[in-house]
Amino acid sequence: MRILQRKLLKKNKGISLVELITAIGLCSIIIAMIIPTFLRFNYLYNKLIINSRSCSYVNEAMIFIENEIHQNTINTIVINNKIKVEKLDGTKKEIYFIEKEKNLGNIVVTYYNNSYSSATNIILRNISAFKFTIKGNLIYLNIVTSEGKSFERCLYLKI
Repeated sequence: MRILQRKLLKKNKGISLVELITAIGLCSIIIAMIIPTFLRFNYLYNKLIINSRSCSYVNEAMIFIENEIHQNTINTIVINNKIKVEKLDGTKKEIYFIEKEKNLGNIVVTYYNNSYSSATNIILRNISAFKFTIKGNLIYLNIVTSEGKSFERCLYLKI
């Protein structure tokens, strides 16, 4: 009995070349099926992240515009696709859209402290359109992202 066990142990000490090639072939087939699924999931995840960031940036820009219109404001005028805001402390601000390239542009706010100094900040980048319309005491904002998604908000003007 022990002699038979020794012979079996001596025969099965390693793996054969056929077994190795079969194992590598099976692993490569499994990997070939998993990689396209992983790449598709990664693509959809990145697209979701870009859309989520875009939505967040647009909402923050609308909140910023609303705060500029409502906080410490003396007068708000909408002329020539610009929202002009006069504050209690004497500063004046203009919010407008600047087209930069291939149907993309930025929403910009320019600050005027007096007639000699000004500063400009970009509050939202790479958007397709920034439109606003006035009906009575309401301003309707519409921002279209570079992906084509449209966001709208209605703001009340103080008189």
